[in-house]
Amino acid sequence: VAACIQRKNNVTNDTCSCGNQCRSCLLNIDQTAGPCIECRNATYLLAGACLNSCPLPYVHSSTTSNIGRECLLLDLTTLGQVTTATTKATTTTTRAATTTAT
Repeated sequence: VAACIQRKNNVTNDTCSCGNQCRSCLLNIDQTAGPCIECRNATYLLAGACLNSCPLPYVHSSTTSNIGRECLLLDLTTLGQVTTATTKATTTTTRAATTTAT
């Protein structure tokens, strides 16, 4: 499978591009950018796209790096580890708790 990893095609070593917030992506047969597999610029990967924040029922991964962040499906069996409260339109994520304010 051909991929564009940090602007280099992993098969041909040619220069390639994945798009604005995507650091690495799969390549289509015609060598155009396909689904993203790693995001940059503090964006979160979900279903092949890089998002500024994760929609419910997803939560942000706990990495502090600006590269490789992901949206993780909220596991209702671990609610003791993930707490969600609604008060303002801001989302704050820490290693073990997610707070959504409205």
